[in-house]
Amino acid sequence: MKNERGIAMLMALVVISLLSLVGISAMRSATLERQLVGNAMQARDVFQAAESANEAALNATETLTDTFNAPDQVLVLDANVRTEIGLRSQSTVRFVGEGNATGASLNAMQGANSFDALRFVAEGVARIDSVHASRRIDQGATRVVPAN
Repeated sequence: MKNERGIAMLMALVVISLLSLVGISAMRSATLERQLVGNAMQARDVFQAAESANEAALNATETLTDTFNAPDQVLVLDANVRTEIGLRSQSTVRFVGEGNATGASLNAMQGANSFDALRFVAEGVARIDSVHASRRIDQGATRVVPAN
């Protein structure tokens, strides 16, 4: 017994220390991955909210008609998408001009066979203020109408 100097206990302490370091490293890695997944989900949510705001604005006939009838005005549509996380979206629609409709002949005479394209731009913005996540999407649309 006098020859043993506690080497087994020292080795056990070293192994326990190494296992503790590995455990702490794994916990930090899991925490970082959880934060990355949360950020990715928030980025997805604000992207989809901005895109949905644009789609809702551009697919509403009355929105495009109101914007065309008052070309100097900008129409803004607000929505609280997911109130439980504070996600808000907004779409701003502008009339930017008119021109030849796609597929219409450039030399077509005014009349029943002539069409114009009314051009609109929607800017969708969505944000979650509590986590400073935001996204902006610009989208263009045309509305084909009979020429005047």
